[in-house]
Formats: sequence, C-alpha cells, structure tokens
Amino acid sequence: MWVAVVVWLFGFYYGFMQAMRSSLVGLFEHRDLDLLISSPISSKVIFASRVLAIALKNFFSGCLFVIPVSLIAILFGIPQLLGLYPAWISINLSATCLAMLFVLVLVRVVGAKLARTFAQILTALFPITIYLSSQLPNLLKGNSNTESIWFRLEHLLASGNFL
Repeated sequence: MWVAVVVWLFGFYYGFMQAMRSSLVGLFEHRDLDLLISSPISSKVIFASRVLAIALKNFFSGCLFVIPVSLIAILFGIPQLLGLYPAWISINLSATCLAMLFVLVLVRVVGAKLARTFAQILTALFPITIYLSSQLPNLLKGNSNTESIWFRLEHLLASGNFL
C-alpha cells in the first residue's frame, strides 16, 4: 500500500511540475493567446484544448517510467500492474488541471508578469524541496561522531527558550 502511495505522490508531483512549466509556456511564451481569445471560438474550448495538450504531453513523457513497469508486469505475469495506465492518465489529468488552475489564479491575483515570475520561481523551488526532504533522514539521524540536528536544536525548542 505504501509503495502505491509513494508512486502516486511521485507521479502527481512530476505531473504537476511538468504541467506548471507547460502552462507557463502555453500561456505566456506562445504569444498567441490574445489572437485565440478574440477568435469566434469560445475561450472555454481554447483553454480546454490547451489543458488537454499539456496533459497528453505529460502523459507521454511519464510513459518513460510506466512502460518498463508494464513490460515487467507482462513478463512476470502480474496483471495487476497494468492498472498503472488508467492511474497514470488520471494522475496526469488531475495534476494538469490543478497546475493550469494555479497559474490562472496567480494571473488573476498578482497579474500576468508577476504570475509568470512567481510560477517560475515555484517550479524551481519544488524540486529543491524534494531533494532536501529526501536528505532529511540523513540529517536527523545521529552517529558516533556527531549528534543529530534534532538533538542540537532540542534546547532551542524547550519551554521558555528562543524557539
């Protein structure tokens, strides 16, 4: 169960980050959004097609991870792993929709230029947080040479102290 949760979180995180980058490219760097919105096609159709294009791009880029697992499932006779495809489709669709919604809310709240900058900063900071959180167990465990960070900070967190 925990393996499935970790795989889902990794897949959602990967899909969200790719969708965020693709949303920035689709909204700001194509420079054709004004032309498309002024066309007789409704803006809902335009944004839906952009979201679907981003979702398909993310799905096919993530298939680099999913296809080898499904091949292993076929070779070793584990048909339950073939459920990765519908799961991968749903993860990518939900991550893409949330990423596009997040970018559009940023545009509405802070404006187009600041939203672009803020979203680019976030897409750079998210992988850094994943890397640092993967190193957190190494930082928190103590060994014979050094004490753990938690033990070093424990006196700062005690009642009446600084933190």
